[in-house]
Amino acid sequence: MEFLQPITWDNLKLAIMIPWGTDMIWRKTWETYEKLEKPKDYTFIFGTGRTPARRHEIGCEEALNWGASHILILGGDQTYPDKQMIRKMFKWMEVSNLDEWMNRKQVINCLVPIRGHRAGQGTRPFQPIGKRIDPETQEMVNITREDPPIVRAEIMGTGVMLFETEILKALKRPWFNDVEYKGTNEVNVMQDVNFIMKLNDHGHQVWCDTQIIVKHLGVLEIDDSFMFRFQ
Repeated sequence: MEFLQPITWDNLKLAIMIPWGTDMIWRKTWETYEKLEKPKDYTFIFGTGRTPARRHEIGCEEALNWGASHILILGGDQTYPDKQMIRKMFKWMEVSNLDEWMNRKQVINCLVPIRGHRAGQGTRPFQPIGKRIDPETQEMVNITREDPPIVRAEIMGTGVMLFETEILKALKRPWFNDVEYKGTNEVNVMQDVNFIMKLNDHGHQVWCDTQIIVKHLGVLEIDDSFMFRFQ
């Protein structure tokens, strides 16, 4: 691969892609969008379509048409308290010489707490979701805040995800699609997790920054039982 020019914060052309309609985004989320430090050349793109998969797909299409060098997917129901979040994520990609170029990371994700609990996944309620392979046991384990600052991820969502747009050009379409159980309408793998799996399968390693904090917004019906649910 020819090394054309350093990838730096100053020449980054960033599409911040929100796969939500503008009427669906929480006000508190908007407020943190505005406070995030951004590169000089950036734009917001809002994915449209009837399903989450189509909104992701269309948003990425528009980012490519705009000429983005990188796409940052952000959810519309999250908050981003770290104002330097984008710069910190990009630090894993930034290069100034050929060696760094060849060894840079092309996809960076963050841990996002889930709303509620997913039984059978070996996680605590509201635990951030991400899976990696344990190098000693070769088994899939949860990514946690206690892991190193950057770890290779096998399974994650795309709630906060920064990646080079060149990756999309090498993937078959559609980029985003649910995987259903054969002969049913039941979803086996959701479109965002499926996208991560596609990237890993095609050699585009997905990495997780374990230190950046992201918060997930939601509405809960809280009753007296909550006093006894968590220790």
